[in-house]
Amino acid sequence: MLAQLKYSAFEIFRAYAQILFLGQPWAGVFCVVATFWYPNIGIAGLLSAAFAIIASRVLRMPHEGCGLHILNALLVGLSLGAFYQLDTQLVFIILISSLLTLFLTTTLIDIFWRLGKVPILSLPFILVAFTTAFATKSYIELTPYLQLKQAIPDISYHWLDTFFSSLGAIFFIPHPLAGLLNLDSFTLPCFIMC
Repeated sequence: MLAQLKYSAFEIFRAYAQILFLGQPWAGVFCVVATFWYPNIGIAGLLSAAFAIIASRVLRMPHEGCGLHILNALLVGLSLGAFYQLDTQLVFIILISSLLTLFLTTTLIDIFWRLGKVPILSLPFILVAFTTAFATKSYIELTPYLQLKQAIPDISYHWLDTFFSSLGAIFFIPHPLAGLLNLDSFTLPCFIMC
């Protein structure tokens, strides 16, 4: 049981690191911390990744080792957490979106690989995120997540804040300090290797 929990944490950290095209799962730890700059976003992302891991194990989905199903589900969860306040309705939507992402990722991996050995990367995230966004606007009353509309304070020079905010926006957190934490996941491997 402990080994499975440890491996699940490894998969989640690896998925966070893969968003920045990094191979080391421990680099994903900084990314996880950055997403909790806004806890709503961090919790939604972790829930989505956890749902994808559990469902892929229970259903014994193929391609579990590549981690693309967790990566895409994580991105869907982060996007939902960035736009809507976390409540029971959103948790249900995250669960359904994670399952949809899992099935779509598995299907697209097979189709694209057979057609021309093309990797799918984040295509399932884009398809599910757009579908979920349209469905939630049409059918469900969700509370918008208003914290992202708060003014972001200047930390240093405007151009530097813009750079770090853009780096944080990769995880749906347009804040300079969150971007700085994501930058640590890039720079620490360089310092360790040198």
